[in-house]
Amino acid sequence: MSDNDREEDERILRQAAMLGEQNLSQMDRWRLDGARRRERRAQERKATEREQERRQARAQQRERDDVEALRAELRQAIADVRGEMKQQHEAWIEIAGTALGGYGNKIMKAAEDLVRNSQHDLFALVEKRFAEMSARLEAITPDAKARDKALKFASESTVDDKKPIDLPDWRIKMN
Repeated sequence: MSDNDREEDERILRQAAMLGEQNLSQMDRWRLDGARRRERRAQERKATEREQERRQARAQQRERDDVEALRAELRQAIADVRGEMKQQHEAWIEIAGTALGGYGNKIMKAAEDLVRNSQHDLFALVEKRFAEMSARLEAITPDAKARDKALKFASESTVDDKKPIDLPDWRIKMN
């Protein structure tokens, strides 16, 4: 609609308001009817546009609410995953500590057994060498023949009672 048509419609509507409808000519009444129809259509168009704007505003608000709800759910899911990861981390640390502790205990026991066996072998070897040296020393001393029958190793038994000779135990106890 052009500006001239709008101005003509406004003039007709003012004239009808001032003079009354019955005082207008037939041609002006037709123009008045047309102006009223155009005015109603413009009002309906404006009402429709306002309703569409309200619908769009509500739709946009719903979308914002939905996005915010999804963000809140996502934040909660991330917090849940972080909590679960922390629990799993602590569980794995505990499992690894238990496994390492078990292996550590086995290693310590094996080391202690190795030390105990090495010490036992060392003392047995020292005892044997000491007995050999004592035998050599007595062999070269002048009164060796008198004591020759009394010389016995710890594992040998006596002639009289067939029991092993008890010697002092010089080994260090590991208990």
